[in-house]
Amino acid sequence: MKKLFLLMLLICGVTATSFAQSDWKVRYQGELNLGYATGGKLKMDFNGQNEKVKTNFSRPLLETIHGVRVGDYLFGGLGLGVQYAHGDLSEEVVHSEDWDTAMMPIFFNLKGYYPIKKHFAPYISLSLGATAVLASDMNKSKSNSGSRPGHQGLGIDKYNWSNSSETKLKGGFYCDFGVGFTARKFNFNLGLMHQGLKLVQKKEQYNNRTGVDSNSSKTKMSVTSFYAKLGVKF
Repeated sequence: MKKLFLLMLLICGVTATSFAQSDWKVRYQGELNLGYATGGKLKMDFNGQNEKVKTNFSRPLLETIHGVRVGDYLFGGLGLGVQYAHGDLSEEVVHSEDWDTAMMPIFFNLKGYYPIKKHFAPYISLSLGATAVLASDMNKSKSNSGSRPGHQGLGIDKYNWSNSSETKLKGGFYCDFGVGFTARKFNFNLGLMHQGLKLVQKKEQYNNRTGVDSNSSKTKMSVTSFYAKLGVKF
């Protein structure tokens, strides 16, 4: 969190000296961006044990951001996106399963501009938010059950049993930081994108003698990727 706070101070600091020379005119600004993020290292934390796996978390992305431009140097707005991770879960396994995961990041975006010409302005950008998993092939569930008849004369009671398990991928913290520029209505941006995830696994066993026995586990995961975006502002 300290690093993110320093990044926000940097964005504000870059614009501070120029902002004093700008007017305080506030106007609407929107963006529509297409992009692509590469794979990376999948960091996993399970019961305090950390592990890194080379993964292909590559994904195309679409996002729209809407907010206010304050003068020529500062922008703040809310963004909503859609991403689809399609690569191999592990590049260290020959026949690895795919991510096949659709996600929706929701974030606050802050930009600091430094106009060089009337229609050309480099900037630095920071987005902070959270991601929801819309659908994933990692979400799985299965169950089975059975019974054994009893025999009253032998003193054997009827025995019923069932087993079930569920695996679900959930979203988490989202952040991206990059540099870019606007040229007239066009926008280009590249940088690093961090995505937090959580894998929740639940198991439940039941029989009519001992009742229900259940347990669950959570694995925290995160991936940091390089991204590039191209779009328009309006």
